[in-house]
Amino acid sequence: MIDFSKKLGLFLGFLFVSVWTLAQSPYEALRYSETTFLGSSRGRALSGAFGALGADFTAIGVNPGGVGMFRKSEFVATLGLQARSNFSGYANSETDDLRVRANIPNIGFIYTKLFVDDSGRKTKGKWTSFNFAVGINRTADFNEHRFWESKNARRSLLPALANELNGLGPNQISMGTASAEAVMGWNSYLLNPLPNDTLSYSSVTDNREITQRINSEIQGGINDISITLGANYNDRLYFGVYLGIPVLRYTENITHRELDEENAYTGFDNFRMEQELSTMGIGFNTRIGLLYRVNNYFRVGASIHSPTFYGLQDEFSGSISSDLDTTTHRYETAEGSFDYSLSTPWRFNASTAVLFGKYGFFSLDYEYVDYRKARYFLDSDYSTFENVLNESVDNIAQNASNIRAGVEFAIGLFRIRGGYAIYGSSLSGESFLGRNSGQMASGGVGFRLEKVYLDFAYNRLIYKERLNVLFNGIQSTDKVVRNMVTATVGYRF
Repeated sequence: MIDFSKKLGLFLGFLFVSVWTLAQSPYEALRYSETTFLGSSRGRALSGAFGALGADFTAIGVNPGGVGMFRKSEFVATLGLQARSNFSGYANSETDDLRVRANIPNIGFIYTKLFVDDSGRKTKGKWTSFNFAVGINRTADFNEHRFWESKNARRSLLPALANELNGLGPNQISMGTASAEAVMGWNSYLLNPLPNDTLSYSSVTDNREITQRINSEIQGGINDISITLGANYNDRLYFGVYLGIPVLRYTENITHRELDEENAYTGFDNFRMEQELSTMGIGFNTRIGLLYRVNNYFRVGASIHSPTFYGLQDEFSGSISSDLDTTTHRYETAEGSFDYSLSTPWRFNASTAVLFGKYGFFSLDYEYVDYRKARYFLDSDYSTFENVLNESVDNIAQNASNIRAGVEFAIGLFRIRGGYAIYGSSLSGESFLGRNSGQMASGGVGFRLEKVYLDFAYNRLIYKERLNVLFNGIQSTDKVVRNMVTATVGYRF
């Protein structure tokens, strides 16, 4: 572990090279605030439009009041297979990558206590039931792999790092006075003072056409452990209270390579820079929801989701190795860590559903999120940096609306479903880094028996991202496509 001053220098240094290696940044705050709650295959087939429907494990996360509509106890589990494609446009070149992963989107148990006797008459006045639910839902998936490649003299990382050192004497270059990348470049002899000016620097790739390859591997997600209590009043009003304990894990490994593939230059063959960032933590949130059955054909619902309050820890390290034709060098930074807290924005949901008797329904959800309300909380030693971070969130973020619609048709025991969702951008302009607005289309089928049901769903989510690939602000415009197939099995008793 490094001392306080070096820890701060390393931590600040990791703010520069790319949007992924940001330890604490406005983009990280938005990343952990942009969650979805799709849950079971039935909910996924409807694109999450379940706020006014109830009696499904998906509904509990959108509107906890939906737990009050369960008439029986139930166990549910979902298995998923996700294919994520990234199409990246960078430095007049395009790359694409496809990765497939299996996961468990949710697993849950709902206990229902009916206040009725054997003849169906209520035994607790107008109270019909008490409900308790516990489970785990995956609300964010960070897994992805990206690769960029280009060949251009202006794309090298090193000249920007050399420019950063200008004005510093060689004995002044250290963590805290320069970024971690610049310090690593200096200690691996990729950056050197000018012969006649020791306060100005050049790099071994200056004005040289080099091949650049950048690889980013990200893993992790957010799994929300939930406990929900609810009740049914007179088969009209249903309400619930939800306590969530999200567990967050985010890891990224970035490899940045530059090389002289054609051996056109002396004094430089290649260098390889590796950076690792790991963020882990746990949080808590609450949700309150109501659902009202106006009549047999029309329902409305509303819910409020509190901010999630996270306690997080970042761990980061870096290394660089260089081959300068006649000599090789390697330099590693000491491992650093940083503890902090983060709160995500409030969420407000309103929903409605129109039922077609035993033939199906149409549902519509609206969600409002003000991403400017995401906030960092750092130790008092970092109060100035805390203010900078939170002001940055205010400057780049905006409020957003998410709209979800779904329809289900029932034909005997068979169900056909479809859905569509629009996710508003958390960014106030497309020029900012990060994710822009996205769209989801979905569909699925299901089979309903007396005690067992089986559902299948397909989701396709598309959105665009603008990312910093290099220290000098060169950007990549990426299109991300997520295709996911899920199967859910449920048992009522």
